[in-house]
Amino acid sequence: MNAPPNLIICCVLLTTACGYTGGNHLTPPTAAQSAFAQRFRNAQGVKWKEEEGSVLEAEFVQDGNNYSANYSMDVTWKVTEQTIAEKELPEAVHAIMGARHLGAVIKKAEREITPDADLYEVELRTHSGKVEMMLTAEGVVIQEIAK
Repeated sequence: MNAPPNLIICCVLLTTACGYTGGNHLTPPTAAQSAFAQRFRNAQGVKWKEEEGSVLEAEFVQDGNNYSANYSMDVTWKVTEQTIAEKELPEAVHAIMGARHLGAVIKKAEREITPDADLYEVELRTHSGKVEMMLTAEGVVIQEIAK
């Protein structure tokens, strides 16, 4: 049996629309929206989602930069991550990465701001594989994981 082309198109569209979850986006509690708005007054394109461990995450753009901010369900701010360019990494971070992983290529860099620390997370491609490093601005290695 051959179905008419219009019927097939309608079925595909209906299936797609019903299966679309909006990328797991949600409307956060009013308290979370208020706390976010106070901290990030110029945020644009804010998209909220719930992450594992009951964490609310807002992804957004502010001043031309990509950010994400995490809040606990009681609306306590946990961390803000900002995607940064390699040239924005502090010199001490570059120095320690170069000393530990000569010839490595930086694939991704982020600044992570928490209530207790201001850190840099860097993903490197080395001769032996992928390495993720968490460092302070002074070049102190907090964590290093080979993957």
